[in-house]
Amino acid sequence: MKTQNKPFSDPWGLYQQIVRHVQNKHVAGKRVLDIGCGSGWIEDMLLEKGAKKIVGIDISESVIKKAKSRKLKNVQYKTATAIDLPFPKNSFDTVVCFEVLEHIPQNTEQKMFDEVYRVLKPGGQFFLSTPHKHWFIVIADPAWWLIKHRHYSLKNIRNYLSEAKLKENRLYVRGGVSTVFLLLSMYFAKWITHGRPLFYEKLLYSSRREYAKGNGIMNVFLHASKPR
Repeated sequence: MKTQNKPFSDPWGLYQQIVRHVQNKHVAGKRVLDIGCGSGWIEDMLLEKGAKKIVGIDISESVIKKAKSRKLKNVQYKTATAIDLPFPKNSFDTVVCFEVLEHIPQNTEQKMFDEVYRVLKPGGQFFLSTPHKHWFIVIADPAWWLIKHRHYSLKNIRNYLSEAKLKENRLYVRGGVSTVFLLLSMYFAKWITHGRPLFYEKLLYSSRREYAKGNGIMNVFLHASKPR
């Protein structure tokens, strides 16, 4: 699947797992909210899965402007925060939120889950991914050392779900060590060498294989729903 404006140069394992994670039946013909849409990197996938209408929100006006410039059909973008969604209750069939939870203000995670519950229709679906709280993943994350980039355990996510009264359908972890070294290689190339990442093709291949396996340590994936 080809996607423009992704936050990486090739569809590595995380993106491919997101495609597998979001079930077509919960997108086709549905009204979908994308929390933390960035420049719109996930909308192509949602449209290919048959979304009827997509609304993407992000706190950054500059990335929303970039997303709007793509002029995708049946996609609307708004500048808004994940913890105060500017929509009435029961507005969406499906909500997606990928690699965003760790970026909202600290200790506001429960507020975001509560907002997801509020804007979902009864029976609506919620899909999320976020970095996993595993000791190796944490210490190998440059952003953790620099800005205390957050990671979450399955227990953390289950607590947010319980408080928000959302039902857990599936909660699991995927991705492994190759992905860690892929990211480190990409960061090193971006910040130091300004060239192509070292061992890029090999690490990319390994990353894809790791996410396709049945377990991992890198990212938490959640599928939840709002009870009817």
